[in-house]
Amino acid sequence: MSDPYRITDAPAPPNRDRAESRPGRTALRSLLWIVMIAAVGGNVTSNLLGRDLIGILCGSVGVVCIVALVVSHVKGRRR
Repeated sequence: MSDPYRITDAPAPPNRDRAESRPGRTALRSLLWIVMIAAVGGNVTSNLLGRDLIGILCGSVGVVCIVALVVSHVKGRRR
C-alpha cells in the first residue's frame, strides 16, 4: 500500500550560493577583506606608535574597503 504523505521526489533546493556563479565577484570581495584587515592593522599600529598621518591614510583605506563591501553586498541582494 502506498503512503500518500510520503514525498518520493524532493524538489531541488534553490541555489542560495551565488558566489559560485560569479568567481570575479568573490575574488574582489576576498581582496577587499584582506586590504581592509591590513588597513585596520596598519591603523592600530600607527596609532600606537604616534604616526598620525599614516593612521589617517590606513583608516581612509579601511573605510573605502568597508563602503565597497557594503555596496557589493547590496548589489548582490537585488539580483
